Amino acid sequence: MRARLRIISIAALSIGILLRLPAHAAPSQRFTLDAAIQRALHEHPKLAAAREQTTAARARIKQAGTLEDPMIEAMLIERGDIDMEGTGFGVSQSIPFPWKLRHQRQQARHAADRQAAEASMTASDLRAEVQIAFFQLLFLDQQLGLERSLQQLLEHYTAVAETRYATGEALFGDPLKAGSEAAARGARSIELTRDRAAVVARLTYLLALRPGTAFSLVAPKGLVPFRWSRADVIARIEGDRPPQLRKAEAQVGETKSGVAVARAGYGPDLRASANYMRRGEGTVSANLGLSIPLYFGKHRAQVHEAEALWRASVHEREDTALRLRSEALQLYERMQAARTVAGRYSRDVMPRAEAVVRSAETAYQSQKTEFVSLIDAIRQQREYQLTYRQAVTEYEQLRAELERLLGFTGENP
Repeated sequence: MRARLRIISIAALSIGILLRLPAHAAPSQRFTLDAAIQRALHEHPKLAAAREQTTAARARIKQAGTLEDPMIEAMLIERGDIDMEGTGFGVSQSIPFPWKLRHQRQQARHAADRQAAEASMTASDLRAEVQIAFFQLLFLDQQLGLERSLQQLLEHYTAVAETRYATGEALFGDPLKAGSEAAARGARSIELTRDRAAVVARLTYLLALRPGTAFSLVAPKGLVPFRWSRADVIARIEGDRPPQLRKAEAQVGETKSGVAVARAGYGPDLRASANYMRRGEGTVSANLGLSIPLYFGKHRAQVHEAEALWRASVHEREDTALRLRSEALQLYERMQAARTVAGRYSRDVMPRAEAVVRSAETAYQSQKTEFVSLIDAIRQQREYQLTYRQAVTEYEQLRAELERLLGFTGENP
């Protein structure tokens, strides 16, 4: 019995110790570009809301083409001045002018197509925004890395300059120049850290993560390819495949059906009813009524309004096609230019800048050049590296914008 109590006491003590141990922080999530895109497309509530709105719009199609519910009435006549009493009931049904329901159903179908195109636009926008923020954060991390490595290098040469100045091998201003340059790099790192926090908050929202969730990004190996040629881009625009064009085309169909609905307003609607009154042997009556479109000015105005909206939607569709073609070609050319700049810096400019820095370091160590020449070479190399990173980021962001315009969703094509 005592042995069992001892075992229970030890177990309780162990559980108490475990409960007092600090909880380990949740591991940082790592996202590749495709993983970030897929998470946003599957988890973001904005896209889920757009899809539900499309479902609701599809459900309105059947409603628009269905008759109104019939009306059932109960009647009671009591004895009064007229010597009669009885009970009865009646049924009435409103029947719109022929083809009106068909046009309304067609109008609702085009409205649902428009909503589906808007949902596709939401997906394309979300995908592009994730990519833009993804590469912006990578660029900021790369800038921070360059600034910190440059700061460490300058701090090293500050110590070297101070040592050489103490032995009379360097000028008085060399340590000051190196120290001031290192301080400037530190201040720049603070600014970049602030900018990085803003982009992290933006990407946290786009990925539908909880605020404060730790995550890191996996940089792609090289540039993300865009395999479409200039002719492919034009063909996609002219084929009405981008969601913006599909939305404009659906808007044309919706407004054209609206013209047909407005013109159907000239025709009379029918109302039929049947009544049964139990009075003596019982009485059955039937009624048939027509609505009279007497105020033709009102109906003409409705038709004119619908026709104007239809013509406006046609012009908007034409404008959308021209604008998308122009913007797509601009983005394509700018993207190719950024890709060319990045390639030339990678192959030619940066290797030469690195060679210049090595030469300046050797010359300074052998006292064949001044310290300011070494600082200039290091600064120039850093500017070339930054320009290369900017070109890569610009290419990736322009590619994302072009894919948004063409209506890409899912992983990179």
